[in-house]
Amino acid sequence: MSLLAVSVTAQEKGTTIKNMPKEPMAIIDAKIDHLPNDSIVYIMDPYTRDFDSTYVKNHSFRLKVPVGKGGCVYILQVGNNPTETNGMGRLVFLEEGKLNIRGKGNSFNGAAFTGSKFVEEWEEIMDMTDPQKGDGLRYAELEKQYIEANRIGDEEVMEKVNKEGNKIVQKRNAELLKWISNHPNSPVCGYILSVYFEKNRPLIDSVYNTLGDQAKNALVMRRFMFPGKYDPRPVDIKPVDGEVADAMQRVKIGTIAPDFSVPDLNGKNVSLSDFRGKYVLIDFWASWCVPCVALIPHLKEIEKEFSGDKFMIFAVSLDTKREGWEKAIKKHDLTWVNVSNIQGWGDPVAKEFGVTSLPFNVLIDPEGKVVGYNLGGEHLKAKLTELLKK
Repeated sequence: MSLLAVSVTAQEKGTTIKNMPKEPMAIIDAKIDHLPNDSIVYIMDPYTRDFDSTYVKNHSFRLKVPVGKGGCVYILQVGNNPTETNGMGRLVFLEEGKLNIRGKGNSFNGAAFTGSKFVEEWEEIMDMTDPQKGDGLRYAELEKQYIEANRIGDEEVMEKVNKEGNKIVQKRNAELLKWISNHPNSPVCGYILSVYFEKNRPLIDSVYNTLGDQAKNALVMRRFMFPGKYDPRPVDIKPVDGEVADAMQRVKIGTIAPDFSVPDLNGKNVSLSDFRGKYVLIDFWASWCVPCVALIPHLKEIEKEFSGDKFMIFAVSLDTKREGWEKAIKKHDLTWVNVSNIQGWGDPVAKEFGVTSLPFNVLIDPEGKVVGYNLGGEHLKAKLTELLKK
């Protein structure tokens, strides 16, 4: 589905439509000296997954995006494999006006993003939260340390990283709140509040009351303050440090996992406690999650090798549409237990376990204790081999 509005034509001969208001547009004009010609360019709304596309010609591209609902965040990418290293993907903020991109390289890395006032404000926030320099770089390093320590259950390192990480977060959050107070009418405020202060509702409400109409009417703000009223939200935009921020609040390895009950395909509630006596891999996924689907063959290999009286896979879907969830189970022939509240990122089980991205898993031992988080690939196979073949 295209982001571009469908044009309306008169059906009756001789009928004309006068004084039709033009939908506000954001115009992206890019010229990067060595951007690969004939590459496809996507602009996508990550909330609805609506997108538009064009091609690079003469190392340039141009896109017109309708923004009649107000300012919001989009994903801009060149090609089908954007990474932080190759610079082919970037978050951009768009509202009515112009975004100019100029660079001398072959990607967005090092390019200048200029244009309307919202571009300047967005670039300020991107600079303040840049994970490639200063406190952002240090936090990214801590994230890796924490995830590894969490994987092996090294609580001493986890606590040390936690303390240093919290200091960085507190400093960054103070700077972001100061920025909002200096820019109370900026549409970018909605992004800041929804990403960096999502769990502090009292603070959000107090800040919201100080904002101007332009900030309050931005689509990113309205979606956050009134979820489900304007658009579904199947995908969350998370900062690079989101994994650490939520991981630090998870149930600790070695402690009993919270029990939960979620409906299966037949509407019957299935509980984690139903499987006491087995190792249980809780697999958080969604039918719309491409990496999740890509991991299914690996999970089938794991199930084939380890399933039995001692191990099982328990899949919790973060889908928002039952039809999509059901079709995916049938299409990929998923034989393990599948449940879903059909609440997307609002799923209470996902929140309980600190799920910040997909795919994500939690390994529970026969006594109901958490053994590990986000075990993937050979790490998962090695862990199960260690536990089940003692």
